[in-house]
Amino acid sequence: MSFTFCRKFVQESFPSTNTNLFNLYQSLMSRAMDRASFLREMFVIGGSLIMASVASMLFASWMDGLKDRKRNKSLVCKKFLEMGIRVDEFDLTRHELAVATMAVVPSSIEVSWKDIGGLDKEIQTLRETIIMPIINSEIFSNSKLLSFPKAYCLGVLLSGPPGCGKTMMAKAIAKESGCIFINVDISVLHDMYVGESPKYVAAVFSLAEKLSCYSPVILFIDEIDILLGQRTQRDHEASQQIKSVFMTNWDGLISSKDSRIVVMGATNLPEVLDAAVYRRLPVRFNLKLPNKTARLHILQVLLKEEDLDSDIDFLQLSLATDGMSGSDIKEYCSQSCMVRYIEIFREQSAADSATFPTASSSSEGKGPALPDVRAVKMSDFVVTSSLFSNDKLSNYFRDADGDLFLD
Repeated sequence: MSFTFCRKFVQESFPSTNTNLFNLYQSLMSRAMDRASFLREMFVIGGSLIMASVASMLFASWMDGLKDRKRNKSLVCKKFLEMGIRVDEFDLTRHELAVATMAVVPSSIEVSWKDIGGLDKEIQTLRETIIMPIINSEIFSNSKLLSFPKAYCLGVLLSGPPGCGKTMMAKAIAKESGCIFINVDISVLHDMYVGESPKYVAAVFSLAEKLSCYSPVILFIDEIDILLGQRTQRDHEASQQIKSVFMTNWDGLISSKDSRIVVMGATNLPEVLDAAVYRRLPVRFNLKLPNKTARLHILQVLLKEEDLDSDIDFLQLSLATDGMSGSDIKEYCSQSCMVRYIEIFREQSAADSATFPTASSSSEGKGPALPDVRAVKMSDFVVTSSLFSNDKLSNYFRDADGDLFLD
């Protein structure tokens, strides 16, 4: 329908209509007639907005990466300076800087060999077969078969039930081995951008290669079965690339023969590991639930700094905790030592006092002294035993009628 026909129709139908209405209608119709140019303009405007949005996102991503790189470099310089290593001597990429933030400063770890109870045999074997050889690798210079680390020790696997000391052993190694210890964080290796994850994996080994000139490097991967589990056809492409790049750099065609790098993994499910990964972990420690002697040692280590009453029977406690892991025993001891404080809290509640005087106020004479805390008694362990789901522990201190021995 042409504009002339529409105007004539409106004039004949509505003769009293204001002329301004026709002018407005004429303006709108003239604009709508050139639809091609209108759509073209809209596409140009829309494309410009999309390009501006993408450009702003890329710029923001670049700025965030620049900020992260500066922050990582500052953190890495501080960490390695404490270990006597100058990072300025290395030309680190942004991926290597991100990996370097996972390095562990030995002075920041409070766990040592003496803090691990019940694993004396495993600790001795670990020190003799792993720690001492990598620190004194020159002693194997006359042996082709035992040249470190290509044929001697390339990987270490710590396996066993949860709470049996795998992570504590890793912490003790980082504390006292004298090696550069990098705790590989799986979340850092996985990146949202395509192709970035393999670069982070490659950076783990390239950084370890650069640092190995100072000291042997231990790459620790907790829950290694999550990162390097069995390969299947259902694996995501990114996961396949990570596993492929990891194993290629670990012990493949491009791996260096002179590098002093050891990969150490911890897992509760060793059977889930890929066969190629399992082959690369020849030194394996299967940490089992502690026996009576080990439990006795664990109890003595955990309670050595507590104020204990003379009625504490470590032998009875070691028998009562049969079937419990080291972590479970630690929790049991913590809850038992808490009983004496709960008694004080109940006394304060009965006295309608919700808070205690602070140590500073009591020392300055501004308020009453802190309440006296009694020593831990055997009865505290008996009471706490009923709170645990472990059947052996909850029934050990009960008589035939099911009552607790509280005498």
